[in-house]
Amino acid sequence: HRVDRRQRQMCIRDSSGTPHERGVAYGRECAAPIERTVSDYTRYFDNKKNLSWSYAKEMAQKFIPAIAAFAPDLMEEMKGIAEGASLSFDDILAINCRSELLRFDGSHDGGAHDGDAPDECSIIGAMPERTANGHVITAQNWDMYYWAEEHGVVLEVLQDDGPDYFCLTEAGQLARYGMNQAGIGLAINSLPREIETVPIGVPSAVVRRKFISTGNWAECLDILFSIHHMAPMNFLVSNGNLQGDMMSIEAGADGAQILYPEDGLLYHTNHFLSPGHLLHGRKGSSVNRYNTLRRLLRGKEKIGIEDMIATLNSTFGAPESVLNQRNPRDGEMDQCATLACFIIDATDRRFWVRKGNIRENPFVEYKWTRPDKIYAVWR
Repeated sequence: HRVDRRQRQMCIRDSSGTPHERGVAYGRECAAPIERTVSDYTRYFDNKKNLSWSYAKEMAQKFIPAIAAFAPDLMEEMKGIAEGASLSFDDILAINCRSELLRFDGSHDGGAHDGDAPDECSIIGAMPERTANGHVITAQNWDMYYWAEEHGVVLEVLQDDGPDYFCLTEAGQLARYGMNQAGIGLAINSLPREIETVPIGVPSAVVRRKFISTGNWAECLDILFSIHHMAPMNFLVSNGNLQGDMMSIEAGADGAQILYPEDGLLYHTNHFLSPGHLLHGRKGSSVNRYNTLRRLLRGKEKIGIEDMIATLNSTFGAPESVLNQRNPRDGEMDQCATLACFIIDATDRRFWVRKGNIRENPFVEYKWTRPDKIYAVWR
């Protein structure tokens, strides 16, 4: 492993052992940021009027049967993370169910988002016919509660039975975003849903990790269609092989709808774009960010990574702009900001991350430990 001091993003590399042993290694190397993740979410949940961290951990237990049936290896890895970080399994399970736990009654008590998920993330996807280098490229701003910025880690997982992969996530979580050596990339953002009272489905962090660890494109897509999604999500998925492929899959408990690129481009923020959905609640940020992406890029014949970065740096409509700023009208704990920006070149299998919402912060490219595996049989 190595620690990048410029961004305080830790890159963990582990190539041996069982899922439990891999989790122990992750937990040990990231013990301090994992402890901070748990501490911050404890404070956040305990700050809610009708919710607490102890109740969140109790509700997270109800996801165990679905996780064990879907990905028993990842259940063992979470147990290993807890052991390595000297924390309880209940804490690690809860932070991996974070998106779902925020849907329970009491998690939105008339505060900043009033029943909606926090405004998270702006995504750009471009196919070879629109990119300057002819590659499949995705770029995203990860927007979330500002206090989670120091949770960020980059993991590289080395597999003997599949492609190695990078993922950017909160310390202690299995995955949020990433790409693998088979040229498959994953960007994601949350979608609105009414408050839930009953746990259903497989937590998103588990689904994301299984997706980016899989080297077969059809099998990756099957993962997203085969489960109930309690926390509705848009998965912008990409494949850099041959002519390339890309789509947005808006998935929820009742199924999924697919959006395909138009003129070689896809954009997504935090509202449903598929037919049959009306907007309500605080969607001004999401609508503004979506239209900013569309306006700034649609007229460009060929789009380079620099164009994507410039677009994701836009502060039009600040503070709730593409480059998200903290909004003082929200309660302190509910204020969101851009935590990181990442770029995936699925064709070249390259992955860059910039920490925070400061334009001048450097992008760090994370290099494969075993680049000779990139063009293995799973392609």
